[in-house]
Amino acid sequence: MRLDKYLAETAQCTRSEAKALLSKGRVQVNGAVCKKGDTQLKETDTVAVDGKALNYRQFVYLMLNKPEGVVSASTDKRDTTVVDLVGDAYPRRELFPAGRLDKTSTGFVLLTDDGGFAHDILAPKRHVSKTYTVTLDTPLTEEMRTGFTEVRGKLDGTAAGLEQITSMLTQLIDEGHGNTT
Repeated sequence: MRLDKYLAETAQCTRSEAKALLSKGRVQVNGAVCKKGDTQLKETDTVAVDGKALNYRQFVYLMLNKPEGVVSASTDKRDTTVVDLVGDAYPRRELFPAGRLDKTSTGFVLLTDDGGFAHDILAPKRHVSKTYTVTLDTPLTEEMRTGFTEVRGKLDGTAAGLEQITSMLTQLIDEGHGNTT
């Protein structure tokens, strides 16, 4: 990989900003100042800017605890998105949520720029199970249980399996098989 491209990706700067760093002698390759952006790097080379080592990452994977009121999207004209919460730290990355939670839901959301990985964990054919825990503001009634089971059955042809733990529900959904436990 060319040094200027490496700098743009790891230092989160534009190519012209990378060239400015190089021309000012602020970049070191294997401890020696390097001013040539077209320098080809080997995997074993170490690169630093102002003495601070850079680490190349082809992809970024972030675990985010999504707060209520934030939408699981990359962009939205009306609402704050999960990417808005971390985007300033990764300005040159095209992050997106691998999966989603409703706007009113809170919990784990994976943000990445690795489309292949996201597809692998989200595609129903891959059979990646997901567990959802729901806290109710009222006791679980039989009518609620029946309603939830009916909705799940209409969506994937299976009955939902629910486990009541006081006023909490846990559902394990194996989307590849459509089975629930």
